[in-house]
Amino acid sequence: MRACVIWTVLVSTSWVHAGCERDFGALTTARTGVAAPPARHLPDPKTLAKAGLQYYWQAKVPLRDSEQIARFWLLDEKLYCFTNTNHLVAVDALRGIVLWRYPVAAPGKTVYRPCHYDKLPMSEKAPNIDGIQKPDPVAGLETRDAVLINGITDVLVLNRTTGDLIRRVRFDFGAGGSAGGITNGRNFFVPDDRGHYHAILLQEGLTWWTISIGDMIVSPMLYMDDKVFVAGVNGALHVVSASLARRKIWSRRLDGPVTAPALVTRKGYFVPCEDRNLYAFDPVTGVELWEPFECKYPLRDVPQASEISVFQYARDSRKFFAVNIVNGKLRWSMTGPRKVVATMDNNVYLLSDRRMLIVDEVLGKVAASVPMGGMDLLAANTTAPAVYGATRKGGIYCIRPLSAGYLTAEMLRELGAKK
Repeated sequence: MRACVIWTVLVSTSWVHAGCERDFGALTTARTGVAAPPARHLPDPKTLAKAGLQYYWQAKVPLRDSEQIARFWLLDEKLYCFTNTNHLVAVDALRGIVLWRYPVAAPGKTVYRPCHYDKLPMSEKAPNIDGIQKPDPVAGLETRDAVLINGITDVLVLNRTTGDLIRRVRFDFGAGGSAGGITNGRNFFVPDDRGHYHAILLQEGLTWWTISIGDMIVSPMLYMDDKVFVAGVNGALHVVSASLARRKIWSRRLDGPVTAPALVTRKGYFVPCEDRNLYAFDPVTGVELWEPFECKYPLRDVPQASEISVFQYARDSRKFFAVNIVNGKLRWSMTGPRKVVATMDNNVYLLSDRRMLIVDEVLGKVAASVPMGGMDLLAANTTAPAVYGATRKGGIYCIRPLSAGYLTAEMLRELGAKK
């Protein structure tokens, strides 16, 4: 199935669009001097300016009757709006241009967070037996920058530039996918609801290997540097090779369930546990980087990391912790903030009770507080030098410092790669 590709042109005070769906386009005003947003309770430009901020661009995602944006993600150079009808809408994070829209699954079906892979080799048709038996089944295949998104029964591989479906790969194991999967470009790694995780050969559409972790897996799988990171509800952690079949690199057993997403960067593998501790391991060796950081309440939210800090929210206490990424010592904590929506100029931007706090990352001192009542969704973000927000009704906004220059694709991707 071919997705609709949308091009938007701003001409004086009017706009035109092309696409296969009526009224599907984006009105975008880039750079400084942007007019106030139409939504009544969004921060106006004067309020932002007092905090040293501006609307960098604004866009509108056209939605059908009763359709709303349910989830909002930033991945590299793309923003993804996932609607309550299970449509995925891609937006250029640099310019606010709506690029394409794709129906991922029927309404009501379970769909997990997407992932990216650059230059993924894959044919649009599954190979026959001769193609499968080639010494290198992906040799000579066209490569495309892809976004992969899975549900319980299959994974969709989409060209993330055009929104075209490359192929749908159905899972050939009996149990359903229980969390978001990840890819190394050759395999798709996905857990099931019976405590196993699988490596699926994307080109062949076949399961390569399966490993049991001993209990259900609800934390999304992670990938970095030829390693796959898996965390089970039983507290088991597995780190396995992505390129060698069933080769376990290291494993650990925590004292409580892992039900929240973990985080892996080149500075550590950070695992939030319901035993109230945030754990930090060396991704290569599995050695603990520092003593577990106690948050006093079960951890059910994903940690975030900047170059110098790890951030963790404990929802039962509404406490938010900033931890030194090197030694695991507390920098500061405060009640109210839930997640980081940007890190810029030695400050962290925190979502807190319909407000955005601008906080000194090292000292924890609040420099400004901006009302964000009309902004229903703010993308979790510690890499891009911008704040991305959305309304349920389709408004998309990029906020940057008044002194900031132009965003570039290299800027977004280089900052993301530093993790």
